[in-house]
Amino acid sequence: MLAFADTDGTTLTAEGSCAGVIRPVARGSGGFGYDPYFYIAENKTMAELTLAEKDAISHRGKALREMARKLSACLQDRFSKSECDS
Repeated sequence: MLAFADTDGTTLTAEGSCAGVIRPVARGSGGFGYDPYFYIAENKTMAELTLAEKDAISHRGKALREMARKLSACLQDRFSKSECDS
């Protein structure tokens, strides 16, 4: 989850998720932490993906893209509270 709080009291939140399974056998040399143990649908681990592939499906990448969309909408129309209230 990401959160943004502006000085005017505006708050935005964004979250992302990535479906997969943690298995006891590590594969791959990329990434960090649990990446070699986190298997996604293609029977690959996060550590076996390129940075672009990982960013496209990772929970962090999804949350960042959602936050960027919300911030952009909020800044485009500063007086409209439609995107700036969640």
